[in-house]
Amino acid sequence: MGLKLNLAQAYLYRNEFNECAQAISEARALVLPGGEEAGFLDDLQSRLMKRRRSLKMNGDFELALDVKREKAPDFKNIIGKRSQNKDIQMVVPEDRFDELGKQIREWEGEAVSGSPEDMASEASEVSMSQRLGARLQQTIGGMMLQLSPLTDPDLVGDDFPMEILDVPNLVYLDISGMLFGELPEDLDRLVALQTLIVSRNGLSSLPAGLGNMTGLKKLFLNSNELSSLPASLGRCPQLKTVDIKNNPFSAESVEQIQQMLGEEVKVKFN
Repeated sequence: MGLKLNLAQAYLYRNEFNECAQAISEARALVLPGGEEAGFLDDLQSRLMKRRRSLKMNGDFELALDVKREKAPDFKNIIGKRSQNKDIQMVVPEDRFDELGKQIREWEGEAVSGSPEDMASEASEVSMSQRLGARLQQTIGGMMLQLSPLTDPDLVGDDFPMEILDVPNLVYLDISGMLFGELPEDLDRLVALQTLIVSRNGLSSLPAGLGNMTGLKKLFLNSNELSSLPASLGRCPQLKTVDIKNNPFSAESVEQIQQMLGEEVKVKFN
């Protein structure tokens, strides 16, 4: 992304507008909206627009409208009339600059339409892989990914993003509150995963493949619709904590889960 920004600035200084717009558009695909980088891109795009307009339009644009100049109000006369209880017109009822505004808007439309900055203003579609890549953080032993309704409201209620399964060396995944509804059957493709937090996702079942995640240590399932857990979880050799609070488990089910997981696994329940 830094390379695209540097290229965009270089193209701008060389007045290579099409190349600059393309670099800005490609850079947008690598940043999240609202961030510092996005603000820098907006500023760069604004500079592109001003530079292009300046070089193309300076000295060529003339207003066809003869703007009527207004004299300053004669306050001495106005106050005199007011003292005589006469009507005073302080505001001109018609918009004398309406035609001027139309001409300026027409000029802007002609100058900008189809221009490089017009192209740059349309952000390239950000792929899910690029979006997830921008959210990854380094943590002990690998990478960490967190999605939440606050930062990813457009994903809430959608299907689980399968691109997550392609993230290399993912050891920590938190998708709390995303309401994905279900987890993919091949979740065990995340072979390095150690912590999985899927609270508040409306889950009513879990994939049996969880039992193949040999590195899984912590599993947070609280506030879902679960009434049972897959027996395969008993095969996770490093599992230490399972949180099943605020799920419709019966007392008998909780006891069975504890027996299935063994005494070394701490089961948190209501």
